[in-house]
Amino acid sequence: MEALNEAARAALYDLSARSTHPKSEAIAALMSEGTLRDGVTVHEETGCGMQALIDGTLYRLGRADWAAPEHEAPGDVVFAANGQPLASFTTHESLRPGAADEIRALEAMGYEVWILSGDHQDKVNKLARELDIPIGRAVGQRTPEGKADWLREHDAERDTLFIGDGINDTLAASAAMISGTPSIDRPFMPARCDFYFITAGLRPIRLMLQDASRLQRVVWADLTLALTYNLVAVALAYAGLVEPWLAAILMPLSSLSTIALTTASLREGRSWRS
Repeated sequence: MEALNEAARAALYDLSARSTHPKSEAIAALMSEGTLRDGVTVHEETGCGMQALIDGTLYRLGRADWAAPEHEAPGDVVFAANGQPLASFTTHESLRPGAADEIRALEAMGYEVWILSGDHQDKVNKLARELDIPIGRAVGQRTPEGKADWLREHDAERDTLFIGDGINDTLAASAAMISGTPSIDRPFMPARCDFYFITAGLRPIRLMLQDASRLQRVVWADLTLALTYNLVAVALAYAGLVEPWLAAILMPLSSLSTIALTTASLREGRSWRS
């Protein structure tokens, strides 16, 4: 970046600092001396990057084939002016601590975990190996539209939970049966998802699914209790063995029993605190 002139450095900071994408944030962090300028309008092209027209020059920061389509540029992020590459960046990502353990825990619960990404397939395959996810469940090189199309094609049972964190995931989030995001600092994602969570990593998802499974068991137990009570009560009443005073006792007793069972079951093992 030292080779960039003052105007280009200012434009690079304007583009990177106005984006919430992790790669842009990393570039902006390297330019801590930068200042956002008034009057600069930055537009984010979904799945491509950031661009702005500044003093008659179109600056772009993003994918090489979009920022400088007529040039071969190294790195996975390219900064260009009017299609001419000015700088390129190679970024490296690391897994969150415990990510592999959370994946294994979800698999043990019976859930099938997939990776759906816009990154190059080789990069996605490497991530899958680190997480011990079968390569067949690692899908890369998908555009935002491609992610949504893939979900529509593979979610025939309408039982897919999609987790996304960027503007590239908004279409997929809308296409999924249910979707969530940790990106509460990017209002375009929570607005398109069914829920959001504020703790980093996949642990909140696992705890949520555990609670949902427990709640399902409680509901079935309540229905079983209600059905059993009604069958027995109707049979006794039909046989003429139930006096009015006994029915007046059994009716509220059954409701109180159901409430007590539900309360006790939901208080056991509060997984959201674990």
